[in-house]
Amino acid sequence: MPSDKKPEDWKRRLDELGQRDTENQGEVVVPEQVEWETRLPHESTTMGTELLAFDGERRLGHAYLRDRAAGVAWLEILYVIPRARRQGLGAKILRSVESYCSAHGVREIQGEVSINDYTATEEEVEETAAWFEERGFTRRKDGRAHWVISKAIE
Repeated sequence: MPSDKKPEDWKRRLDELGQRDTENQGEVVVPEQVEWETRLPHESTTMGTELLAFDGERRLGHAYLRDRAAGVAWLEILYVIPRARRQGLGAKILRSVESYCSAHGVREIQGEVSINDYTATEEEVEETAAWFEERGFTRRKDGRAHWVISKAIE
């Protein structure tokens, strides 16, 4: 499902995170307890929820959800700054998304994984889709390098 945000809006948003990461030189170790901030509605014209992960003042990543239909949320984006990757933060953010959805009557999370500004190759698309599948999502192919993902929430 196409986003109401333009790709350059997301790119600018993620570039801001990357710039902040550059400002915080050195290694980022993801703490056991990540601080969360939830914003609802999103400050754009699209109604949605943004979950932000922090380590003190440092923003480590975020997820953005928007309503697609009654009981269904569309996972627009899940992002972790490059220095905090491969430490389990993406999984923590996803678990928080699922908890948030469960608490707000969402029965299913849907999304897509495709070639875009941040997933540039078919291999990256496949790796990302497999990552979601390992976390309980189903996926179905929808085009050459495009997967639709979904997960029922209990």
